[in-house]
Amino acid sequence: MFVHFFPISTIRRWTWAPWLVVVCSLIILPSWAEETTSDSNVQKWIGNLDDDQYATRVNAQNQLELLGLAALHAVAKTSQNGSLESSTRAINILLSWSESSDRSIRVAALEKLIALPNRPKESKIAAELLASAREEEALAAIVALGGYHTLYLKPNLGNRQQLQAQIVIGAKWKGGAEGLKHLAAVRRATTIGFHYAPIDDTAIEPLLELNRTLRFEFYGTREVSAAAIAKLEQRFPNRVVVRGGARLGISGELGSGKVTAVLKNSAAEKAGLQRDDVITELDGKKIEDFTGLIARIAEHEPGDSAVLTILRNKNPLQITVKFDHWGLDQSQLEGQDENGPSAIPPPIRLDRR
Repeated sequence: MFVHFFPISTIRRWTWAPWLVVVCSLIILPSWAEETTSDSNVQKWIGNLDDDQYATRVNAQNQLELLGLAALHAVAKTSQNGSLESSTRAINILLSWSESSDRSIRVAALEKLIALPNRPKESKIAAELLASAREEEALAAIVALGGYHTLYLKPNLGNRQQLQAQIVIGAKWKGGAEGLKHLAAVRRATTIGFHYAPIDDTAIEPLLELNRTLRFEFYGTREVSAAAIAKLEQRFPNRVVVRGGARLGISGELGSGKVTAVLKNSAAEKAGLQRDDVITELDGKKIEDFTGLIARIAEHEPGDSAVLTILRNKNPLQITVKFDHWGLDQSQLEGQDENGPSAIPPPIRLDRR
Protein backbone atom coordinates (compact mmCIF):
# COMPACT_ATOMS: atom_id res chain seq x y z
CA MET A 1 0.00 0.00 0.00
CA PHE A 2 1.27 3.36 -1.00
CA VAL A 3 0.76 6.18 1.47
CA HIS A 4 1.58 9.78 0.58
CA PHE A 5 2.17 12.14 3.47
CA PHE A 6 1.26 15.77 2.71
CA PRO A 7 3.25 18.53 4.32
CA ILE A 8 1.56 20.26 7.25
CA SER A 9 1.52 23.54 5.33
CA THR A 10 -0.50 21.92 2.53
CA ILE A 11 -3.00 20.44 4.97
CA ARG A 12 -3.41 23.83 6.56
CA ARG A 13 -4.06 25.40 3.17
CA TRP A 14 -6.71 22.77 2.40
CA THR A 15 -8.26 23.35 5.81
CA TRP A 16 -8.82 26.97 4.79
CA ALA A 17 -10.27 26.07 1.39
CA PRO A 18 -13.92 25.70 2.55
CA TRP A 19 -13.69 29.07 4.25
CA LEU A 20 -12.35 30.59 1.05
CA VAL A 21 -15.39 29.22 -0.79
CA VAL A 22 -17.67 30.77 1.82
CA VAL A 23 -15.90 34.13 1.62
CA CYS A 24 -16.05 34.13 -2.19
CA SER A 25 -19.73 33.27 -2.01
CA LEU A 26 -20.32 36.20 0.29
CA ILE A 27 -18.64 38.45 -2.25
CA ILE A 28 -20.56 37.07 -5.26
CA LEU A 29 -23.95 36.33 -3.76
CA PRO A 30 -25.08 39.90 -3.11
CA SER A 31 -25.49 40.52 -6.88
CA TRP A 32 -27.58 37.34 -7.20
CA ALA A 33 -29.42 38.07 -4.01
CA GLU A 34 -30.06 41.64 -5.11
CA GLU A 35 -31.70 40.45 -8.33
CA THR A 36 -33.88 37.94 -6.49
CA THR A 37 -34.66 40.34 -3.69
CA SER A 38 -35.45 43.11 -6.16
CA ASP A 39 -37.97 40.94 -8.03
CA SER A 40 -39.41 39.72 -4.76
CA ASN A 41 -39.72 43.26 -3.46
CA VAL A 42 -41.48 44.40 -6.61
CA GLN A 43 -44.21 41.82 -6.05
CA LYS A 44 -44.40 42.67 -2.36
CA TRP A 45 -44.68 46.42 -3.03
CA ILE A 46 -47.24 45.82 -5.78
CA GLY A 47 -49.34 43.91 -3.23
CA ASN A 48 -48.83 46.66 -0.66
CA LEU A 49 -50.32 49.27 -2.99
CA ASP A 50 -53.69 47.98 -1.80
CA ASP A 51 -52.75 47.44 1.86
CA ASP A 52 -55.14 48.45 4.64
CA GLN A 53 -52.51 50.75 6.14
CA TYR A 54 -52.12 54.14 4.43
CA ALA A 55 -48.43 54.40 5.37
CA THR A 56 -47.75 50.99 3.83
CA ARG A 57 -49.46 52.00 0.58
CA VAL A 58 -47.46 55.23 0.38
CA ASN A 59 -44.17 53.47 1.12
CA ALA A 60 -44.86 50.83 -1.55
CA GLN A 61 -45.59 53.53 -4.11
CA ASN A 62 -42.39 55.40 -3.23
CA GLN A 63 -40.26 52.23 -3.37
CA LEU A 64 -41.61 51.23 -6.78
CA GLU A 65 -41.07 54.74 -8.10
CA LEU A 66 -37.44 54.66 -6.98
CA LEU A 67 -36.86 51.26 -8.57
CA GLY A 68 -37.59 52.60 -12.06
CA LEU A 69 -37.41 50.38 -15.13
CA ALA A 70 -37.05 47.19 -13.07
CA ALA A 71 -40.62 47.70 -11.88
CA LEU A 72 -42.06 49.00 -15.16
CA HIS A 73 -43.79 45.81 -16.32
CA ALA A 74 -45.42 45.08 -12.95
CA VAL A 75 -46.53 48.68 -12.45
CA ALA A 76 -47.98 48.91 -15.98
CA LYS A 77 -49.88 45.64 -15.49
CA THR A 78 -51.28 46.86 -12.15
CA SER A 79 -52.35 50.16 -13.73
CA GLN A 80 -54.67 48.18 -16.03
CA ASN A 81 -55.74 45.21 -13.91
CA GLY A 82 -55.38 46.33 -10.30
CA SER A 83 -58.02 47.47 -7.86
CA LEU A 84 -59.13 51.09 -7.91
CA GLU A 85 -56.59 51.95 -5.19
CA SER A 86 -53.63 50.01 -6.62
CA SER A 87 -54.30 50.98 -10.26
CA THR A 88 -54.54 54.67 -9.33
CA ARG A 89 -51.26 54.49 -7.43
CA ALA A 90 -49.65 52.60 -10.32
CA ILE A 91 -50.78 55.32 -12.73
CA ASN A 92 -49.30 57.94 -10.43
CA ILE A 93 -45.99 56.08 -10.57
CA LEU A 94 -46.12 56.09 -14.38
CA LEU A 95 -46.95 59.80 -14.30
CA SER A 96 -43.95 60.46 -12.11
CA TRP A 97 -41.69 58.51 -14.44
CA SER A 98 -43.09 60.42 -17.42
CA GLU A 99 -41.50 63.57 -15.96
CA SER A 100 -38.10 61.96 -15.35
CA SER A 101 -34.92 63.53 -16.71
CA ASP A 102 -33.89 60.01 -17.75
CA ARG A 103 -35.18 59.70 -21.32
CA SER A 104 -35.38 55.89 -21.24
CA ILE A 105 -37.73 55.76 -18.26
CA ARG A 106 -39.68 58.82 -19.49
CA VAL A 107 -40.37 57.34 -22.92
CA ALA A 108 -41.12 53.87 -21.50
CA ALA A 109 -43.63 55.32 -19.02
CA LEU A 110 -45.35 57.38 -21.72
CA GLU A 111 -45.65 54.31 -23.94
CA LYS A 112 -47.37 52.44 -21.08
CA LEU A 113 -49.70 55.38 -20.39
CA ILE A 114 -50.72 55.50 -24.05
CA ALA A 115 -51.75 51.83 -23.84
CA LEU A 116 -54.15 52.38 -20.93
CA PRO A 117 -57.63 51.39 -22.19
CA ASN A 118 -59.39 52.65 -19.06
CA ARG A 119 -57.74 56.09 -18.96
CA PRO A 120 -58.51 57.83 -22.29
CA LYS A 121 -57.62 61.31 -21.02
CA GLU A 122 -54.19 60.28 -19.74
CA SER A 123 -53.61 58.16 -22.84
CA LYS A 124 -54.30 61.06 -25.18
CA ILE A 125 -52.05 63.50 -23.33
CA ALA A 126 -49.30 60.87 -23.01
CA ALA A 127 -49.36 60.39 -26.79
CA GLU A 128 -48.83 64.13 -27.23
CA LEU A 129 -45.98 64.16 -24.72
CA LEU A 130 -44.32 61.15 -26.33
CA ALA A 131 -44.49 62.80 -29.74
CA SER A 132 -42.90 65.93 -28.23
CA ALA A 133 -40.12 63.87 -26.64
CA ARG A 134 -39.37 62.20 -29.96
CA GLU A 135 -39.48 65.56 -31.72
CA GLU A 136 -36.97 66.96 -29.24
CA GLU A 137 -34.70 63.98 -29.83
CA ALA A 138 -35.00 64.36 -33.62
CA LEU A 139 -34.08 68.06 -33.49
CA ALA A 140 -31.02 67.22 -31.39
CA ALA A 141 -30.00 64.57 -33.94
CA ILE A 142 -30.40 67.05 -36.82
CA VAL A 143 -28.18 69.57 -35.05
CA ALA A 144 -25.57 66.85 -34.33
CA LEU A 145 -25.49 66.06 -38.07
CA GLY A 146 -24.82 69.69 -39.00
CA GLY A 147 -28.32 71.10 -39.51
CA TYR A 148 -29.96 73.88 -37.53
CA HIS A 149 -33.43 75.10 -36.69
CA THR A 150 -35.49 77.76 -35.01
CA LEU A 151 -38.84 77.56 -33.22
CA TYR A 152 -41.24 80.47 -33.44
CA LEU A 153 -44.87 81.29 -32.77
CA LYS A 154 -47.26 82.16 -35.58
CA PRO A 155 -51.01 82.79 -35.45
CA ASN A 156 -53.23 80.16 -37.06
CA LEU A 157 -56.72 80.58 -38.52
CA GLY A 158 -58.26 81.07 -35.10
CA ASN A 159 -55.69 83.79 -34.35
CA ARG A 160 -54.15 81.51 -31.73
CA GLN A 161 -50.38 81.20 -31.40
CA GLN A 162 -49.01 78.00 -32.89
CA LEU A 163 -45.45 76.76 -32.42
CA GLN A 164 -43.69 76.08 -35.72
CA ALA A 165 -40.20 75.02 -36.69
CA GLN A 166 -37.98 75.97 -39.59
CA ILE A 167 -35.18 73.53 -40.33
CA VAL A 168 -32.19 74.23 -42.54
CA ILE A 169 -29.89 71.58 -43.96
CA GLY A 170 -26.88 73.65 -44.95
CA ALA A 171 -23.38 73.28 -46.30
CA LYS A 172 -22.15 71.59 -43.11
CA TRP A 173 -24.64 68.70 -43.33
CA LYS A 174 -22.98 65.32 -42.81
CA GLY A 175 -26.02 63.09 -42.48
CA GLY A 176 -26.70 62.40 -46.14
CA ALA A 177 -30.14 61.12 -47.14
CA GLU A 178 -30.17 58.68 -44.20
CA GLY A 179 -30.00 61.51 -41.68
CA LEU A 180 -33.12 63.10 -43.16
CA LYS A 181 -35.25 60.35 -41.57
CA HIS A 182 -35.25 62.45 -38.38
CA LEU A 183 -37.41 65.06 -40.14
CA ALA A 184 -40.45 62.77 -39.88
CA ALA A 185 -40.52 63.15 -36.08
CA VAL A 186 -40.49 66.97 -36.21
CA ARG A 187 -44.24 67.54 -36.40
CA ARG A 188 -43.94 71.33 -36.24
CA ALA A 189 -41.56 71.63 -39.20
CA THR A 190 -43.49 73.85 -41.59
CA THR A 191 -40.38 74.85 -43.58
CA ILE A 192 -37.45 72.64 -44.55
CA GLY A 193 -34.64 74.34 -46.42
CA PHE A 194 -31.70 72.82 -48.27
CA HIS A 195 -29.21 75.67 -48.60
CA TYR A 196 -26.11 74.64 -50.54
CA ALA A 197 -26.49 71.26 -48.85
CA PRO A 198 -24.33 68.31 -50.01
CA ILE A 199 -27.31 66.18 -51.10
CA ASP A 200 -28.47 64.46 -54.30
CA ASP A 201 -31.63 62.83 -55.64
CA THR A 202 -31.68 60.28 -52.80
CA ALA A 203 -32.72 63.10 -50.45
CA ILE A 204 -36.13 63.38 -52.12
CA GLU A 205 -37.48 60.01 -50.99
CA PRO A 206 -37.70 60.76 -47.22
CA LEU A 207 -39.34 64.11 -48.00
CA LEU A 208 -42.31 62.51 -49.76
CA GLU A 209 -43.81 61.45 -46.40
CA LEU A 210 -43.68 64.89 -44.78
CA ASN A 211 -47.33 65.86 -45.23
CA ARG A 212 -47.22 68.59 -42.58
CA THR A 213 -44.44 70.55 -44.28
CA LEU A 214 -45.71 73.63 -46.09
CA ARG A 215 -42.51 74.72 -47.83
CA PHE A 216 -39.48 72.92 -49.23
CA GLU A 217 -36.57 75.18 -50.20
CA PHE A 218 -33.75 74.14 -52.54
CA TYR A 219 -31.16 76.92 -52.74
CA GLY A 220 -27.97 76.17 -54.63
CA THR A 221 -28.48 72.40 -54.49
CA ARG A 222 -27.04 71.59 -57.91
CA GLU A 223 -26.72 67.84 -57.33
CA VAL A 224 -30.51 67.46 -57.06
CA SER A 225 -31.91 66.91 -60.57
CA ALA A 226 -34.92 68.63 -62.10
CA ALA A 227 -36.64 65.22 -62.33
CA ALA A 228 -36.27 64.67 -58.59
CA ILE A 229 -37.62 68.15 -57.84
CA ALA A 230 -40.55 67.48 -60.18
CA LYS A 231 -41.36 64.30 -58.24
CA LEU A 232 -41.57 66.30 -55.01
CA GLU A 233 -43.62 69.03 -56.69
CA GLN A 234 -46.06 66.42 -57.96
CA ARG A 235 -46.49 65.12 -54.41
CA PHE A 236 -46.74 68.61 -52.87
CA PRO A 237 -47.95 71.18 -55.44
CA ASN A 238 -47.07 74.82 -54.72
CA ARG A 239 -44.85 73.91 -51.76
CA VAL A 240 -41.47 73.61 -53.49
CA VAL A 241 -39.20 76.64 -54.04
CA VAL A 242 -36.04 76.36 -56.14
CA ARG A 243 -33.51 79.18 -56.36
CA GLY A 244 -29.92 79.74 -57.31
CA GLY A 245 -27.45 80.03 -54.52
CA ALA A 246 -27.13 83.83 -54.45
CA ARG A 247 -28.33 85.47 -51.24
CA LEU A 248 -28.91 89.13 -50.43
CA GLY A 249 -29.92 88.57 -46.81
CA ILE A 250 -33.09 90.54 -46.19
CA SER A 251 -36.75 90.00 -45.37
CA GLY A 252 -39.38 92.18 -47.00
CA GLU A 253 -43.03 92.95 -47.64
CA LEU A 254 -44.55 90.72 -50.32
CA GLY A 255 -46.49 93.57 -51.93
CA SER A 256 -43.54 95.96 -52.22
CA GLY A 257 -39.77 96.15 -52.22
CA LYS A 258 -39.66 97.40 -48.64
CA VAL A 259 -36.99 95.86 -46.42
CA THR A 260 -38.36 94.69 -43.06
CA ALA A 261 -35.19 93.07 -41.68
CA VAL A 262 -31.51 92.79 -42.58
CA LEU A 263 -29.76 89.60 -41.53
CA LYS A 264 -26.51 89.92 -39.63
CA ASN A 265 -23.26 89.39 -41.55
CA SER A 266 -25.19 89.16 -44.82
CA ALA A 267 -24.36 90.75 -48.16
CA ALA A 268 -27.12 93.29 -47.54
CA GLU A 269 -25.67 94.37 -44.20
CA LYS A 270 -22.15 94.64 -45.63
CA ALA A 271 -23.48 96.79 -48.49
CA GLY A 272 -25.26 99.12 -46.07
CA LEU A 273 -28.92 98.20 -46.65
CA GLN A 274 -31.18 99.22 -43.76
CA ARG A 275 -34.59 98.36 -42.47
CA ASP A 276 -37.38 100.39 -44.16
CA ASP A 277 -35.29 100.93 -47.30
CA VAL A 278 -37.41 100.40 -50.44
CA ILE A 279 -35.65 98.61 -53.32
CA THR A 280 -36.91 99.98 -56.64
CA GLU A 281 -34.36 98.65 -59.14
CA LEU A 282 -31.70 95.95 -59.51
CA ASP A 283 -29.11 96.64 -62.22
CA GLY A 284 -31.48 99.14 -63.79
CA LYS A 285 -34.42 96.69 -63.93
CA LYS A 286 -37.52 97.87 -62.11
CA ILE A 287 -38.61 95.98 -59.00
CA GLU A 288 -42.37 95.92 -58.52
CA ASP A 289 -42.51 93.85 -55.35
CA PHE A 290 -40.52 91.51 -53.14
CA THR A 291 -41.42 88.47 -55.26
CA GLY A 292 -39.91 90.18 -58.30
CA LEU A 293 -36.78 91.00 -56.30
CA ILE A 294 -36.37 87.35 -55.37
CA ALA A 295 -36.65 86.37 -59.03
CA ARG A 296 -33.96 88.91 -60.01
CA ILE A 297 -31.60 87.70 -57.29
CA ALA A 298 -32.14 84.09 -58.45
CA GLU A 299 -30.56 85.04 -61.80
CA HIS A 300 -27.23 85.62 -60.04
CA GLU A 301 -24.54 83.40 -58.56
CA PRO A 302 -22.73 83.85 -55.25
CA GLY A 303 -19.91 86.34 -55.71
CA ASP A 304 -21.77 88.34 -58.39
CA SER A 305 -22.12 92.09 -57.83
CA ALA A 306 -25.20 94.15 -58.56
CA VAL A 307 -26.35 97.73 -58.18
CA LEU A 308 -29.47 98.36 -56.12
CA THR A 309 -31.49 101.54 -56.43
CA ILE A 310 -33.31 102.26 -53.19
CA LEU A 311 -35.44 104.89 -51.54
CA ARG A 312 -34.29 105.83 -48.05
CA ASN A 313 -36.51 108.37 -46.34
CA LYS A 314 -37.94 109.02 -49.85
CA ASN A 315 -34.47 109.95 -51.14
CA PRO A 316 -33.06 107.88 -54.05
CA LEU A 317 -29.74 106.12 -53.42
CA GLN A 318 -27.63 103.56 -55.25
CA ILE A 319 -25.53 100.92 -53.50
CA THR A 320 -23.48 98.00 -54.79
CA VAL A 321 -23.88 94.55 -53.24
CA LYS A 322 -21.83 91.40 -53.64
CA PHE A 323 -24.09 88.38 -53.18
CA ASP A 324 -23.05 85.67 -50.74
CA HIS A 325 -24.71 82.24 -50.65
CA TRP A 326 -27.24 80.30 -48.65
CA GLY A 327 -26.14 77.72 -46.10
CA LEU A 328 -23.51 79.79 -44.33
CA ASP A 329 -24.92 80.06 -40.81
CA GLN A 330 -28.03 79.97 -38.65
CA SER A 331 -28.79 83.67 -39.13
CA GLN A 332 -30.24 82.79 -42.54
CA LEU A 333 -33.42 81.41 -41.04
CA GLU A 334 -36.23 83.47 -42.57
CA GLY A 335 -38.58 83.08 -39.61
CA GLN A 336 -36.11 84.74 -37.26
CA ASP A 337 -36.48 88.47 -36.78
CA GLU A 338 -34.34 91.06 -35.02
CA ASN A 339 -35.54 89.95 -31.61
CA GLY A 340 -34.82 86.28 -32.22
CA PRO A 341 -37.30 83.41 -32.04
CA SER A 342 -40.32 83.81 -29.79
CA ALA A 343 -40.49 82.12 -26.42
CA ILE A 344 -41.44 78.45 -26.42
CA PRO A 345 -44.57 77.72 -24.35
CA PRO A 346 -44.22 75.40 -21.35
CA PRO A 347 -44.65 71.66 -22.01
CA ILE A 348 -47.98 69.92 -21.49
CA ARG A 349 -48.15 68.11 -18.16
CA LEU A 350 -50.23 65.09 -17.22
CA ASP A 351 -52.71 65.42 -14.38
CA ARG A 352 -51.81 63.66 -11.15
CA ARG A 353 -54.51 61.79 -9.24
